[in-house]
Amino acid sequence: MGTNVVIIYPPTADPTSPYISLPVLSGYLRSKGIAAFPIDANIEFYCRLLEKKKLDTLCRRVERRTQDLAVSGNLSHAQALELSASPVYDKGFSTLPDRVAGALRVLRGSAFYDDAAYSGAVETVELALSVLSAAYYPARITFSSYRTPFALLCAKEIQDESQPDRNPFLEYIAGDLVPRLREVHADVVGFSVAFTGQLQSAFSFAYTLRRMMPDMYLTAGGPALTQLLAHRGAAGEGFLGPFDSIVLFEGETALLQIAEALASGLRPAGIITGSNNGDLGRLPFPDYEGLPLDLYLSPEPVLPVDFTRGCYWGRCAFCHYGLTSSGTAPYRERPHRETAAALHASALRYGSRIFYLSGDTVSPAALEHLFLSAKTAGLPNGSIRWASDIRAESSLTADRISFLKESGALAFSFGVESGSDTILRRMNKGLDRQTMQAVIRRVSEAGIAAEIMCFYGFPGETFAEAMETVELVNELDGLMSLFMFGEFSLSRGSAVAAHPESFDIEEVWTVKGDEIGSALFFTPLHEWKSEKELMSLDEAIRVLADQWAMRSYPWAGSLSTAHTLLRYDRNGPSAFKNAGNNRTPVKTAHETEKPYKEINRIKCIAGDREAAVWHTMIYELKTVSRELHEKLTSGIPPVRLRHRALFQARPG
Repeated sequence: MGTNVVIIYPPTADPTSPYISLPVLSGYLRSKGIAAFPIDANIEFYCRLLEKKKLDTLCRRVERRTQDLAVSGNLSHAQALELSASPVYDKGFSTLPDRVAGALRVLRGSAFYDDAAYSGAVETVELALSVLSAAYYPARITFSSYRTPFALLCAKEIQDESQPDRNPFLEYIAGDLVPRLREVHADVVGFSVAFTGQLQSAFSFAYTLRRMMPDMYLTAGGPALTQLLAHRGAAGEGFLGPFDSIVLFEGETALLQIAEALASGLRPAGIITGSNNGDLGRLPFPDYEGLPLDLYLSPEPVLPVDFTRGCYWGRCAFCHYGLTSSGTAPYRERPHRETAAALHASALRYGSRIFYLSGDTVSPAALEHLFLSAKTAGLPNGSIRWASDIRAESSLTADRISFLKESGALAFSFGVESGSDTILRRMNKGLDRQTMQAVIRRVSEAGIAAEIMCFYGFPGETFAEAMETVELVNELDGLMSLFMFGEFSLSRGSAVAAHPESFDIEEVWTVKGDEIGSALFFTPLHEWKSEKELMSLDEAIRVLADQWAMRSYPWAGSLSTAHTLLRYDRNGPSAFKNAGNNRTPVKTAHETEKPYKEINRIKCIAGDREAAVWHTMIYELKTVSRELHEKLTSGIPPVRLRHRALFQARPG
């Protein structure tokens, strides 16, 4: 009798399209004769949340708690923080359960392309997330994270945050997931944890399954777990918690070995090391069978394909990305002819016109060879649309760009990083400003959307060098389709973390109490930017952003998402150019109401105080714990609640 493997993609992540791990792992296991059942618990959970009955229950729960908090005229620091998270007086709260079905119809239908309808739908879904967060306060739940203040610090905190009364996923697990696992006679349940925002969710799922199905074999893997535990060696086994095993690096062969071991009566345990340089030519094309393509919050499927893995440059000093313990994984490509044929076959089978060729970054030559193979095989040129991450290097010639456009190129996302050649050299980026600018111009002139990713704060970067990046983005104004301007954060597996002395860093450290090493901090040798300069830089970035109709991940107007690609396909590369229409927002009526203004006042006071406490713990005491937090907040004076009676009546 064979082994049945269920692969779960847990919340919380992008609900608009599937992630690459489910079709990759399912396809591999099926090619080896193993029954594989992919479950996208992320989209399924959100579909359950976005039901009228469920939202009505959550809204009433949040409403009652808000009124309870307002009973006292003086709010403790903890009460002030909780009240400030309440969405009860946000626009549309009172009618949220009645509007959510219409919002889902917009996101999945032709009204998706109507700007007003789309904006209203996004606001409705985001408000639903705010309600969920408030119902499970102090959880903060978005489509990119699920976190509570002390989760992921240590194994005990992870387990405590998985208790039933703190678990927003419990109803879905008990009502939907467990019956399905029993129905397919699951022998192995594996969790694919791609992003940090899924870590606590995966543990909460696993602890719940361990209670309900104590004999089930539970394993987990993925980039987030690999990057968190690969550096810990044998000590990583202390974080197994409810799992029988955790797989580091690529999981295909390790998952197969687990299934085969169970079939022979063995039960593998502990940290299992997979591969991080497997031959892609020996792996089957991603298999999307079994994924709920009709559930995703998009009008049509946008499917990911791992045409390549790893990064062929792989030398950037700031980078630690993917299934590797340091830097980036070795670069590999799928066979071009077979991939081209599989792309077109998947387009016909699943009704997908648009694919994202995912990978750390794809070689321009590989893309050209892929679509030359498609042309040679007689496949329709340009019948599918596609996008990818790519380096803005000189090999992207005008002729090559023109050919890629004809083959269906929709968008390229470029890691520009900095507009300063000095900083680019320190990063070991292997590119200069002039080259990148010329390539982006060629791409834009060919009619392909050019997305720009950059950041400030690389170690040693001065204010003048940071402003060179601002100037570059300004110069690319008429050429780029979207941009992202973030702040540098130190990754454990990067060259900067490994050799801090080479980057003007005095010390690299973690805080005491962070046993899992989830965050890495550093102390510079000297000050690189003054407080005034940082404020000027923030303002310059804000002015840049005001010229674009950008939205938060994963909505249309955020980089490389399904919704953004669909808008490029319909409206062209300039779909998000906004000409400064966001500069003077008009206050709506609800924003002038006393309860709304009062909650915002409390949010400002409590938020500033909480930020100061965390700054003290992290940067002064270098210690984080619940006990220390309670000690530091015990002396914070209460916040007086004005207009208390207004909070006792049901809004709207």
